[in-house]
Amino acid sequence: MLHQNLYCNYAKMLDGEIAYTRLLTAFFSDYNNTVFNRFTNITYEVTNIFALIISEKRLMYVERQRLIEILSQKAKKVIHMGLLFKVLKTENTEGCNKLIRRFLPCINQSYQSNESFDITENVKKYFEIAYLYTNLDSDKSLEYIRKGLNSGVIRHGWRKDGIVDHFLLDALSIMWNKYYFELQELQGFTKKYFQMVLAINQITDENYRCSAIKKIIEILLENDFELAKDMMKAVVSNNLHINELILQYCMALVKVGEPVDEIVSWFDYFDIVNHNEESISMKLQILLMIYKSDWYDKKEKESIRDKIRYYADEGWISTPVQWDEDLFQFYLNFCQNENIDAHLRNMTKEYEAEKNSEKNKFCKKIAKCKTKKYLQKLCEELMDYHNHIIIQSGDDWDMIVDKVYEIDGNADKILAYMEACKYPHDVYYTSNSSYFYMPLGRIIEKEGLTTKVWNHLKKNGGYGDFISIIRAYDYINNKKMCKRLFTRFFQYCEFLVYDESYYEQNTE
Repeated sequence: MLHQNLYCNYAKMLDGEIAYTRLLTAFFSDYNNTVFNRFTNITYEVTNIFALIISEKRLMYVERQRLIEILSQKAKKVIHMGLLFKVLKTENTEGCNKLIRRFLPCINQSYQSNESFDITENVKKYFEIAYLYTNLDSDKSLEYIRKGLNSGVIRHGWRKDGIVDHFLLDALSIMWNKYYFELQELQGFTKKYFQMVLAINQITDENYRCSAIKKIIEILLENDFELAKDMMKAVVSNNLHINELILQYCMALVKVGEPVDEIVSWFDYFDIVNHNEESISMKLQILLMIYKSDWYDKKEKESIRDKIRYYADEGWISTPVQWDEDLFQFYLNFCQNENIDAHLRNMTKEYEAEKNSEKNKFCKKIAKCKTKKYLQKLCEELMDYHNHIIIQSGDDWDMIVDKVYEIDGNADKILAYMEACKYPHDVYYTSNSSYFYMPLGRIIEKEGLTTKVWNHLKKNGGYGDFISIIRAYDYINNKKMCKRLFTRFFQYCEFLVYDESYYEQNTE
């Protein structure tokens, strides 16, 4: 009855039949005679009605303040102060910001006492508080936005989210490959990225990210060997290593002639419990590489000769291995020279001939095209995935873009194709999607970031925006834009991953 009577009296108030003071008296009469239990939940309805009453333009500031004071003190069971002020702010109530400052302790208390086991509810709460702090305290507002985003990360778990795991890592790889930043800056970004991965492991339901860690080490092995060595220590200390990573790292150590004892010491990190045969196969590969390498003298090779014979013995590995052909041939020669049976079988990698006949035909037709009508027909052929026309070459894309400009005078047909494939939001929609950065880069190179291209990016933007545009500018070797975009992308990812404590520590 409490809610029903309140609603009826609110309707009477709107019709001018009663004043809000009469409504308030009747409400508290009902409130004091109502028995509340854990199943009574009319807070949302009652709070919304009173918010609309308080937002009435005919009320003076002092009346609004007094009404809120009474409700906060005497109607705690059905009034949520945070929700009340959210509605007042949404209704652009006169003096709202002043009232928020006056009642901030009550607002904060209402949210603290309403902590939920439902993470979605907590995320909503943080964003509501952030909304109330706008125009009052921008730092506080940002703090609660970060809390909401961080709790949102926990909610969806990042199990399928590759923004940091893949896209940011791909962008970091581009920065290293082109040395767009100074070495110390690249090292700083890489160390921060590694910490970001560790943070994600802590705040999600996944406790490892093998592919990302492996890719980081791979990048460093090619560009900064000493940092790779330091980071491998951090990887194993955090128990993030997998067999493939240990094999990759040990092979790199062999290639630069690191001491045999140091290389073999990494054998302890192979997972022999869950992947025994794989571990032995990988150990044997590394030992054979050492034995084959010119970095090591006869004495050092003799020290591992017996180890090779031990692991090459029958019984250790029963399934076919997947080794490099040259290394497997070296294994066969070793067995022959040592007069032992070669028990291993290698799975020969089948390299399919590139299915580029359709692509070649299409490119030849485009190159010869002279009319708009025929160009339209060819573009329709390209857009039809049943034709299996996959353009992977930058030269081919440049030729196509140039031909479209030559005949049409603009890039509308290329942009239409990208839009149909949801690019740059989705970089996997079609077989050509992951190569669209090439024509995008060519278009930008020819006429700059025009209003038409910019509108396309805004309209079709989303998940893959940053990495797609970074790749496009990298394709045309625009160092300045690549640096700007990567820096912003990195900051964006930090914003998604970390909570407010990270920013407090890094701004002191």
